[in-house]
Amino acid sequence: MRGLKPGGAALGLAVVLVALAGLGDYVTGDDTAFTLAYLIPVALAAWRSGRAAGLLVAALSTTSWLVVDLQRTVPVSLAVQLWNVATELGVFVTVACLLAALEQRLELESKRGLTDPLTGLKNRRGFDEAASAEIDRARRHHHPFTVAFIDLDDFKLVNDGMGHEAGDRVLVGVADVFRRRLRAVDLAARLGGDEFALLLPETDTDQATALLRSLFDQVLHRFDARGVPVAFSMGSVTFQTPPRGLDDALRQADALMYEAKREGKGRMLHKTYA
Repeated sequence: MRGLKPGGAALGLAVVLVALAGLGDYVTGDDTAFTLAYLIPVALAAWRSGRAAGLLVAALSTTSWLVVDLQRTVPVSLAVQLWNVATELGVFVTVACLLAALEQRLELESKRGLTDPLTGLKNRRGFDEAASAEIDRARRHHHPFTVAFIDLDDFKLVNDGMGHEAGDRVLVGVADVFRRRLRAVDLAARLGGDEFALLLPETDTDQATALLRSLFDQVLHRFDARGVPVAFSMGSVTFQTPPRGLDDALRQADALMYEAKREGKGRMLHKTYA
């Protein structure tokens, strides 16, 4: 169903709560109003599983309420019955839509806080969180991983000579190569300016050098074909034993990157940390 997010457990729980609310509504009779009890599963489904799930549970709640109401001993006119159904359904649908929209907005703002707005890659904060978690996982399972630090060479010349829009296109183009060539499990981030970082989980030295060389060549080919004088220097480290933390890993990769620049730019250096 379109608009339905993963959240089968929450949706299932919401359906059970609707049934319990209907049972309670039936047992207590006219003495207790159960609208709030029905709102709980509606809110749960909308918040955890999305608007479509919230609307589904809203319809189930209205149906349950109507079935119980039809068992009442005090008869009401059809017009009153229709008004009551419309009111209940309207309340449930409104709550479902509002909560689903609020949750979606909060999720979007959360992603924006972890994403670089220009390239769509992770920003420094997003990379720190995801990469730190990956390093902890590598430490627990004794898996190797590789960290790379990348800096575009003479990027200021592109901005000054071709304009900042051209510079932005270069950054977006680099990010596009990363997205196309990296695996789904790999992490790529723009740390700021023309600096990028990569983390390649469960990647040993041979795998890392092959993948990074492919990235290196793809970026150079992309901009050579466009007549844009862009190259970059890269330092990468494969860790057989996890470092103290992400900052330590980045420092080692950063030091190699600056060594590559000193050797003439447009180079990549790699080492293995045992």
